Order: sequence, then C-alpha cells, then structure tokens
Amino acid sequence: MSDELDIMHGGAIAVDSDQLRAVADALAALAPGFADAASAVRRAHAWLMVLPSVSLRVDTSALWASADRLSALHEECRSAGENTRLMADVYELVERRAELSALEIQGMTVPEALYDRIDELVDSDPRVAEMEVWLL
Repeated sequence: MSDELDIMHGGAIAVDSDQLRAVADALAALAPGFADAASAVRRAHAWLMVLPSVSLRVDTSALWASADRLSALHEECRSAGENTRLMADVYELVERRAELSALEIQGMTVPEALYDRIDELVDSDPRVAEMEVWLL
C-alpha cells in the first residue's frame, strides 16, 4: 500500500459549496488573530529594545522575524479565505447551471430564483464566470 495519491479515473466530483463557505468563514475569522499577534510581538520587541539589560538576553532579531511571519500568516490566511469563497461560488455556479439545464431538458418550469442566483453568482466577481469555464 502506498501513501501517495493515485487517481485512476477522471470524472465529475462532488463539492459542497456551503462547506467551502464555512471553511472560508473560519479562515476569515482566524486571520485577524495573526495580525493581532504580530502587533503584540512588535510591541514586545519595542519594549525590549528600550531595556538594554533585557534585550541582551533575548534574541530580538528572532522576535522581529516572528512578527514578520505572523504578518505573512495573516495575509496567507486572509487570501486563502477569499479564494476559498471564490471557489465555493464557482462550484455553486456550475451546480446551478447543471440544475438549470436539467430542468430545461425535462421541459419543466425554471424557478425565477434559480436565474436570480446564477446572475448573483456571476455578478459577485468577474473571475467566477471565467473560472467556471476552466472548471468545466
């Protein structure tokens, strides 16, 4: 048995847009904590720098680097949340268009709310429709 990913067949995948949005919300909620932590570390660094006897015993360069990394994590987390939300919209658009096609093929009445949701998704971000094409 191998620990590597082995994809044997292609085909459609199922994606739960609501779960992706929940992940996006969690990332968005987490991101400010990294910014707050970076600020706290920078304040600690500033205090250490005015106390020479203490700053000689603390690696202030490493402390500053930690603040930089926390700032980077804030940006990465924020960006991941935005991109995850974008992908949730793209996957939902694909799903809604498939639903629309299925209703039309069956000759059923298409609810106006379905058209409205498709328009809302397309209008939410100019990348959504373009990424839909890539996904398909």
